[in-house]
Amino acid sequence: MMESLLKRIMRDHESQNRWIALVLCLSMLVSLGTFATLHKTAVAQTYTKQILDCPYAAEGAASVAHKHNDDCRDENGNLVCTLPEREAHTHSEECYTEIRTLACGLEENPGHQHSDSCFETRRELICGMNEGDGAHTHTDACFVTERELTCGMEEGEGAHTHTDSCYEVSRELTCDKEELSLHVHDANCIKTVELTKEEVEEKPQATEDPEETEKPEETVAPSGDEEDGLPEKPESDPYADVESAADWDAMFQNMDLTGNWAEDLITVAETQLGYSESSLNFEAYLNDDQDGYRLFGWTRYGAWYGYPYGDWCVMFISFCLHYAGISEEDFPYDSGTINWADHLAQLEMYHDSYGYTPKAGDLVFFDWEGDHRADHVGIVYEVDEENNTVRTIEGNRTNYVESFDYALDYGYFMGYGILPENPDYVPEEEVPEPDEAAEPEKAETVDPEGDETADAEQTEENGADTEEAEPDILMPAQSFELTAGGIQVSVEADEGAFPENTLMSVTPVNGNMLKNTVADAIIGEVLEVQAVDIKFYSAEG
Repeated sequence: MMESLLKRIMRDHESQNRWIALVLCLSMLVSLGTFATLHKTAVAQTYTKQILDCPYAAEGAASVAHKHNDDCRDENGNLVCTLPEREAHTHSEECYTEIRTLACGLEENPGHQHSDSCFETRRELICGMNEGDGAHTHTDACFVTERELTCGMEEGEGAHTHTDSCYEVSRELTCDKEELSLHVHDANCIKTVELTKEEVEEKPQATEDPEETEKPEETVAPSGDEEDGLPEKPESDPYADVESAADWDAMFQNMDLTGNWAEDLITVAETQLGYSESSLNFEAYLNDDQDGYRLFGWTRYGAWYGYPYGDWCVMFISFCLHYAGISEEDFPYDSGTINWADHLAQLEMYHDSYGYTPKAGDLVFFDWEGDHRADHVGIVYEVDEENNTVRTIEGNRTNYVESFDYALDYGYFMGYGILPENPDYVPEEEVPEPDEAAEPEKAETVDPEGDETADAEQTEENGADTEEAEPDILMPAQSFELTAGGIQVSVEADEGAFPENTLMSVTPVNGNMLKNTVADAIIGEVLEVQAVDIKFYSAEG
């Protein structure tokens, strides 16, 4: 009985121990799961970010040169580097000027030169006669004169001429540039910081792109239905709006160029305001979405350069340079913005927008994408430093040649092409008007008889001769025809209207400038204006 009771107690104790062990195991599993969950949550709540923390920026950036690269921008492309862009410079021999200081303490001299004081003079009687003998009187012929050098010095003794050994040579730094080593951001400039979840969610967005009007717009043709699913390709007229070299030469043949390259470039560019690429004569290419076509219109600038349907902002300026009398040897032409900016930089005709104030006649390069590569270019028309603004003339900003105003610190200015001065240009001086008092007086013809009638008859005779000497001016009927800015101008002149060989020029006028005038005249809204300026010139200009 007792033995049976003991066995039962032992079985109950073992069963209890199993339950205790099971509870302990479950507790450990729960604890481990909770710890893992909490650890996972803690990791998920920890955010890190690498930021630019350059030690040179903290020192005021006075000791290094720097050029911005991709490390200077955050993940959104925004510039976060506070170092100014400056060129590196190491002093070379050209930075020093040699200074020669006389250190011998002697003056240059020709040395000892014999004078009368260096000699002792003696006279010896050689005639052999006594004074008075035979009434003899001594003369100079009776004596011989001898000079004996008694100074004890040689001619030229003690002479001194300065040589290189007489000078101490030192070098003086005359370079106006500060010696700076180039700093490129490295691992020491990158710092890892922790961000909270809220900071990550509030992370600033990328800088917005320029407004649509600040980039060349795409002209997309209307879509159509075809069997292949592509939109209908618009038809182009290859003969519409076409001009020839003769048209361009005639356009500028009577233009007075001053020889001041900046002024002449602007003068030529002004005549092109209002010109637009052809909307009838074009090449059409499917856009990326294949739901329409992008049209590249024919331009006189592309045709002149050799790419009639190409993007033409650079070719427009090259065209203006040519007709302003600025040769490629003096300033290179091009058809692409990136190559042009790089080429000008190689020729030291380019300056970054930082630290440079442009002047009229410079070229301004734009960087729309923020990748340090030129996307567009225009001509600086005028600079107003007082109001911190700059006005440009640009082609292919839209489809026209137009003028735009910007702030001098406009964020998309990348740099400037520096147009040099014409080395042969001499400013025209004011010509003094002739002094009437200095004009020679006309000789009077005096009639011995005092007959005034003779003078009158002589005057009439001379006048008759003058009238007979005047050539006849031919004024035949003439016709004129030119095309400019997509407008064809035809003029029929009757006989007597113009002298023979009269020339006509047709120049586009900026339509935007005329909209308000036309709107006021017709009392209504004007969407678009096309106009030309028509002039007639004699054969001599």
